[in-house]
Amino acid sequence: MSIILPKKSDILISEPYLEDEFFYRSVVYLCDHNDEGTYGFILNKKMPYKIHEAISGFPIFDANLYMGGPVETQSLFYVHRIKELKDSIPLSNELYWSGDFNELRDMIELDFIKPSDIKFFLGYSGWSHGQLQDEINEKSWIISPIGQETVLMNNDELLWNEILIKLGGDYSDITNYPKNPHFN
Repeated sequence: MSIILPKKSDILISEPYLEDEFFYRSVVYLCDHNDEGTYGFILNKKMPYKIHEAISGFPIFDANLYMGGPVETQSLFYVHRIKELKDSIPLSNELYWSGDFNELRDMIELDFIKPSDIKFFLGYSGWSHGQLQDEINEKSWIISPIGQETVLMNNDELLWNEILIKLGGDYSDITNYPKNPHFN
């Protein structure tokens, strides 16, 4: 049996019975995976309010806020496609992480940024060296590449199903598993 290793820009798809409250039926975009550890953001845990409703003084902007993971849940993070945003960190050819927050706010006020260009997260998902691989070996996660456009989509809980169906075979069968195995 070969060992499957995640890499930067892959997604983790939780197995259907992973009971962790943050990761239950979640899809996590990996921003980095290296010898020190792994971090990323949950793409399908939309919160019930927009970014401007959560951040005082933020311009009105029709972008949702997502729960990115259980680490630093009081901190705001963002993934975007705004190459020009100062201090942005490249994630891929098309996606960036972070950047100058004041400049971002100004760009939004001037309508230089559309909601489809950026995704906001409270908290992030992180694993120390070896921790994620242990979880993969325990069959808690399925690893898959993802189209960059999916990262910034307005995703909800259906994303988990949609990705597994696209993977096909046994993966699409997983979507039929009951949310509670005792109902079988």
